[in-house]
Amino acid sequence: MYKVIKIKLRSILNSHGEYAVESDIYIENGFGRASAPAAIVAGRRESAITKDIKEKINDFDQQVQILVGMQYSQQSWDDNLGSRREEWGSDLILALSLAFARAVCQYENQELIHYIRGLGITLPSQNNFVPMIPIFSGGVHDNTLGGSMQQIMFSVCCRDFSETVDTILALYNSIESMLMDSGRLKGYSASSGFLTDRLDLDDKFYMMANMIERIGASKKVSIAVDVAAEHLYEKGIYNFHHKRIIPDEMEEILIDLTKKYPLTYIEDPFDAVDRKNWSSLYQQVRPDVKIFSDDLSATQVKYLDNSIVHGVIIKLKQVGTLTGALQMVNAVRERGLFTCVSHRSYETMDTFMCDLGVAIKTDFIKIGGPRRGDRVEKYNRLLRIFEKY
Repeated sequence: MYKVIKIKLRSILNSHGEYAVESDIYIENGFGRASAPAAIVAGRRESAITKDIKEKINDFDQQVQILVGMQYSQQSWDDNLGSRREEWGSDLILALSLAFARAVCQYENQELIHYIRGLGITLPSQNNFVPMIPIFSGGVHDNTLGGSMQQIMFSVCCRDFSETVDTILALYNSIESMLMDSGRLKGYSASSGFLTDRLDLDDKFYMMANMIERIGASKKVSIAVDVAAEHLYEKGIYNFHHKRIIPDEMEEILIDLTKKYPLTYIEDPFDAVDRKNWSSLYQQVRPDVKIFSDDLSATQVKYLDNSIVHGVIIKLKQVGTLTGALQMVNAVRERGLFTCVSHRSYETMDTFMCDLGVAIKTDFIKIGGPRRGDRVEKYNRLLRIFEKY
C-alpha cells in the first residue's frame, strides 16, 4: 500500500492544440506524472470524457484532494477512481491512474513494464509485436472524401523492432515522395497518415500493394484497414465515398478487397447494430485475415463478443484506468483473441501506452506515422525499450 501525499493537476496542450489533463502524484519517496490523450470523435460506448478541461481544471484540482492522505494499492486506487468516472470523466481518472503507477515504480525502483506485469496479467507463450502504420487517412480525419475508411495502414512484422522501423521508414517515405511528386499530398492527419487528393480506394490499395512488392517485403508486410464504421453510419446506411450503401454492400466491398490485395486486418467493419454482418464477414474472410473491434468493444469486458472477432483494440482512455485495461486484456486472452494497443488521434508526449504494449506482449500496436513529436516520441520509447527486452 502506498500513501498519497500530494496531487497536482494542470491543463497542457495535446497534439491538436487542445487542452488535456496532466496529473502529478506524490507518494512517500515516489513521484509520477501522466496525461490523457483524446479522440477526434469518441465512440458512443466509450467512458464519459472530461469536458471543459481548461475551465474546470482548478475545480478538479480541489476535488481530487479528497484522495490525499490515504493508502492505496493500484487496484484500490483505480477502483476509487472508477467510482468517480461519471463525475470526473475518463481523461482525469486516466491521468491519475497512470501517474500513480509511475509514482509506485519510482518508489520501488522498478521498470514500468515489470510493474504492469506484476499486476496480474495473462501473457501469451509467444507472439509477434506488429506495428500498424497509417498511410492513407480519411473518415473523421478528412470530411472532404464523402465518408471513407479512417485509416489504411501497413502491418509490419520483422525479426526485431529496429528492422521494423527501417521497413516502416522505407514504406512511409517512399509513398510520401510519390504523393508529393504527383501533387496529391494535401496534408497529414492527426495520426500522421497522408491526406490526399484525386485517389480513389483502389488507387490507394494498389499503390500500397505495389510498394510492398517494390521493396521486396511481401513476407513481412501486409495491408490493414480501420473502417471506423460507427462514424460512417446513419439510420441503417453507411456514407462511403460519396455513396450511401447498405451493410451488405459494405461487406461485399471488404470481401472484394481481401481477394484483390494483401489485406490481413479489418477493424470496426460495421456499426455495433449490424451484428449479422459482423458474423457473416467473420465467417467468410480468409484464414489469415483478422477482424478486430474497437468502438464495438470499447476496452470494456461487458461489450466483448468473441464469436464475431479475432481480436480487440485496447485503449486506456476508453476504460479510464490501468487495471480496467488489464482486466480487458485478461478477458481477451482467456477467449483466445489477439490484442492491439492503440494511440488516440490527439496525443500528448506521454508514452505509457508503449510500456503497456510491451508489458502485455501485445500482438499489434498502433502509434501513428513517423512524423510529429508526439508520434516520434513513441517510436523512440519503443526503440529504447527493445534495447533491453
